[in-house]
Amino acid sequence: MSLGIPVSRHNRRMASLLNELIRRKVFRTAVLYLAAAWLVLQVADLVLDAFDASPAIMRMLIVAFTVGFPVLLLSSWFYELKGARLVKDTGTSAKAPPPWSSRAANITIAILVALGAGIYFYSKTADIREPVRLDAPQALDADTGSAIAVLPFANISRDPADEYLADGLTEELLNVLASVPQLQVTARASSFALKDTDMDVRDIGRQLGVDHVIAGSVRTDADRLRISVQLDSTTTGRTLWAANYDRELTDIFDVQRDIAERVSGTLQLSLFSDPVPIIRRTTPDAYSAYLRALQLYRSGGKDSYAEAIIDLESALELDESYAPAWSLLGSVRQNQASIGVVDYAEGHESARAAIERALTIDPNYAYAISARAWLAMSYERDLASAARYFRRALELAPNDAVILGNMAVLARLLGRPDRAIELTNQSIERNPLSAAAFINLSDQLYQGHRFADAIEAARRSLQLAPARPAAIVNLAAAQLFTEEPEAALQSAAAFEIPFYTLFISALAQFDLGQQSAADEALKTLIDEFAGQRAAYIAAIHAYRGEKDTAFQWLQRAVDERQRTLAMRTEPLYDNLRDDPRWQRVLEQVGLSDQQVAGIEI
Repeated sequence: MSLGIPVSRHNRRMASLLNELIRRKVFRTAVLYLAAAWLVLQVADLVLDAFDASPAIMRMLIVAFTVGFPVLLLSSWFYELKGARLVKDTGTSAKAPPPWSSRAANITIAILVALGAGIYFYSKTADIREPVRLDAPQALDADTGSAIAVLPFANISRDPADEYLADGLTEELLNVLASVPQLQVTARASSFALKDTDMDVRDIGRQLGVDHVIAGSVRTDADRLRISVQLDSTTTGRTLWAANYDRELTDIFDVQRDIAERVSGTLQLSLFSDPVPIIRRTTPDAYSAYLRALQLYRSGGKDSYAEAIIDLESALELDESYAPAWSLLGSVRQNQASIGVVDYAEGHESARAAIERALTIDPNYAYAISARAWLAMSYERDLASAARYFRRALELAPNDAVILGNMAVLARLLGRPDRAIELTNQSIERNPLSAAAFINLSDQLYQGHRFADAIEAARRSLQLAPARPAAIVNLAAAQLFTEEPEAALQSAAAFEIPFYTLFISALAQFDLGQQSAADEALKTLIDEFAGQRAAYIAAIHAYRGEKDTAFQWLQRAVDERQRTLAMRTEPLYDNLRDDPRWQRVLEQVGLSDQQVAGIEI
C-alpha cells in the first residue's frame, strides 16, 4: 500500500549503497575482523603480562589492527573470495550467498565475540576474585610454617626512577603482613639485602630462616600499575599461589590488602584476628611523594634527609591527614637533630610536633607510637613513658624487628642487659641479615660485660656491612676489656670519624702506658668536642680512675642535655659506681635505682 510519500534520489542512493555493502559482505567482514582483533588483543594482554613484556608490544598490536581495519574494508568492497582465490568483484553478481555461508559466518562471529568477552571478563576480575592458584594450598600447623619474607619487588618499568614505587610497595606490604599475629615476617633490612640476587628460593629460606617468600614485579604505564606476585615454599621450591593485578594507581591499597588476604588464606591463618591490619590510604600523588621520601630516609645522610622533607611536605600539602607522612617527617627531623644538621632542641621539638600530629590522626599507628617512644627515651629522658609507648607499639605490631630492636635499647638504658639481649635476639630472628641488628647485639653484650661475645657480634656485623663505624667502635671498646689495647688501636685506625679514633686512642694508649700520647688525644677531644661529647670525656677520666674530673664532665653533659652513654651499664663508668655522687647523677637523668625499678619492659 502506497502512502504517497515520494522517495528522494538521495534516499534511493543510500538504499542502493546499503544493499551493495550487504551484498559485498562489508558489514560481516567488519564484525568478523573486530571480533577476531578483540580476541587476539585479550589473549596477547594475558600472555605479554605473564612474560612481563614491554607495553610497547601491546601498543604496536593495537596500531596494527587499527591500520588494518580500513584496509580490510576496502579489500572487501573490491574483492570477493571464490573458493581458494581472491578475485575482483565486478558487481555483476546479484546472487545471494548460500545459506550455509551465512550461518557459518554468524556462528564464527558469535564464537569470537563470546571468547573475547570471556577472556576480557577473566582478565579484569581474576585478580579480584580468585588469582591463579598454581598449587593446592598446603594444610599448615598453626604453630609452624608461619615465617615469611617479602623480597624486594622488581621494577620492570621503562623508567628506572620508578624504583621507589617497587621498593615502597614491598615495604608497605611487609608492614601489612607484620600486623598478622601468626606471621613472623622478616624485616626489611634482611629482605633488601637479597635485592638483585639470583638465589634459589630454597637457599633464600635457609639464609633468612623462613618457610615462605613473596616475590613479584611492578610495572608502571602512565597511571596504571601492573603487579605480578607469587608465594613460594622454601621447603619444596614450589609456587603455592600467584596472581597478576592490572589496576589504576588509586587501587594500590586494595592490591596490598588483597595480597595479604590471599597469603593468609593460602597459609590457613586467621588474618582478621585482633589487631586487624589497616591499610592507610591517601591520594596517588601523595602516596608517590611519601614513597620517594621513604626511600631517601632509608638511604640516610643530610642531603637525603633534606630531600625527604621536601617530598613529605609535598605529600602533606596534598593530604594533610595522612598519618604515615607525619610520622616519617618526625623520624627524619629526629635524625637531623641527632647528626647535628639542625639545632638539637629545635629539631627534636619539630619532630615531636610531627609525631603528635600523626598520633592525633591515627592513634593506633604502631610506627608513630614507636617514634614517640624513641623521642621520649632519647630526648625527653622520660623512660617510663618510652616503655609505655614501646609496649603499645608491640601490641599493634608484635613481630616488628625494628620496634623490638629499639625497645632493646631502652632495656639497656634501664640497666637490664639480659632483657636487652633477649629483645635483640628476637629482632635478629626476624632480621638475620641486618648489620644494624648485630651492631645492637654487640652493644648489648658489651653493656652486659660479655666482651668476647660482643667482639664476635661486632665482627658478624662487619661481615654483613664492612666499615660500619658503630660496629668498629663496639669492637674496639670490647677489645679494651679483653686486654687487647693494641688490637683496639688497630680497629680505631679504620674509623672514618675522627672523634671515635681519638676516643679509642686515648683509652688504648693509657692501657699501653703511653701516657703522653693518651693525654694529647684527650686534650684534642676536649678542645674540639667538649660542647657535644662531655659524657665521653667523662668516661675516659673514669676509666683512668680520675673520679673528680669524671663527675665534673658528667655534670656538664647533664646540665647541657648532651648525648649521654648508657650510664647504668657502661663499663667505662665502672670505677664510679661505688661513689655516693653516682646515684645523684643518675637521678638527674631519670636513671637512679628508685626511678627505674617500676618500669616494665
